Amino acid sequence: NPGGERVEGFTSLLWLLLISPLFYLSDSPENAIVALNILIIAAALFALQRSLHHFLNSANHALLPDSLSTLMSWLPVLWVLASPSYITWTICSLMETGLWSALLITAAAIYLRGCSAPLSSSVAARFSLVCCMLVLTRPEAMLWVPALLFIILATCSLNHRRAPGISTVLLLVVPSILTFIGLVAFRQWYFGFPLPNTFYAKISPDLYYKLMHVFLYIFAFVLMNPLIFVSIVACLLI
Repeated sequence: NPGGERVEGFTSLLWLLLISPLFYLSDSPENAIVALNILIIAAALFALQRSLHHFLNSANHALLPDSLSTLMSWLPVLWVLASPSYITWTICSLMETGLWSALLITAAAIYLRGCSAPLSSSVAARFSLVCCMLVLTRPEAMLWVPALLFIILATCSLNHRRAPGISTVLLLVVPSILTFIGLVAFRQWYFGFPLPNTFYAKISPDLYYKLMHVFLYIFAFVLMNPLIFVSIVACLLI
């Protein structure tokens, strides 16, 4: 608002920074944004397929024929591409949902590569970078990132019965914390509020109302995606 208060009119700082040059280069950047979303999603799905294939061919799954492991590694990609709602929401929407989804897929790909061996500094650095990008992409990363960090630390420690070194843990955790602190500090300095505008606009103080909408959202998601239970069982079996 020129001359008035500053309002955070965007959900994703990272997405804003990515597409701003496209608006500078063209008055109608919609096609370029669609192409960018396609590129981001395709790269993430390719990384997931390669990591899943590597995971299925690791020592824990060496008994699987290569043809079967190859087929299984392509199933998540085919499932995603066969979902019109996913394509619409992540690519055609022109929103940051494509970037958000791609980052979560990339985190899964790095996790699959890293959990077959003790957590190395290179895996920790790549995973940490993705977590930092998640923090800058959507506010719910405040919940997702701690969960992702816990999962990779717990899995690597339990699978190999050896906790990662303190330097590796710091490399994995500290950058996300600093990114979050920096983002909150920027919001407080520039907008006068520590949390994004969408939090104050959409969050109800009524706990019952919030919980009811959470369950309704999950119920609707399961109705629209009945194969979600099949995928969960498949992941547990793997």
